[in-house]
Amino acid sequence: MARQTGREPEGLVGPALPAELEGVWTAFHEIAGRRQLGSMGAGPLTYPDLMAWAALTGRRVTPFEVRILCRLDDCWLAAQYAETAKETPA
Repeated sequence: MARQTGREPEGLVGPALPAELEGVWTAFHEIAGRRQLGSMGAGPLTYPDLMAWAALTGRRVTPFEVRILCRLDDCWLAAQYAETAKETPA
């Protein structure tokens, strides 16, 4: 958004991403961008998804990075479900 408007939205400004996490953050966006959507919404990334991405991109992923990717996905899904719950009338 900052590139389009020339300013950062107040609610989206947070701490800078540590350089050590840039690779796994980029990987998460690459993988999550190919996420399957079902009738119930977005599903979690699976180990086969991660394995296929690694094989197709030639990326060597450590077990630690896999755990980070899964945790990022858990957080992303929780945020999506929370947003959906706010939008759905009770």
